[in-house]
Amino acid sequence: MSEASAPASKTIGDQLVAYCRDGKNLECINTLYADDVVSIEAAEGGAGPRVTKGKEGVIGKNTWWQENMEVRRANVDGPFPPRRRPLRRHLRLRCEEQANRRRDDDEGSWRISP
Repeated sequence: MSEASAPASKTIGDQLVAYCRDGKNLECINTLYADDVVSIEAAEGGAGPRVTKGKEGVIGKNTWWQENMEVRRANVDGPFPPRRRPLRRHLRLRCEEQANRRRDDDEGSWRISP
């Protein structure tokens, strides 16, 4: 990462973490994500394929997630630029479809397009 992009990356990271902490997922997507965003999950899941391309696809996946998951506890750490994994989420969830509880820890990263 160049020195010129480091402040921009930190600013966007701060915004991303704030949206996640406040549970404003759709506002985050609409504000920060590019139209050609690519979302890659660790594995296939109930929300769709492992790779989702485009803002509308990511909104659809996120909408499914919000409708099917009850967040019982959440903690978001970060950002940690210029690390490759600058955002960490630790969630305790209840999946409405499967009526089970689970723990979900994940890390997210972002790239600023020119």
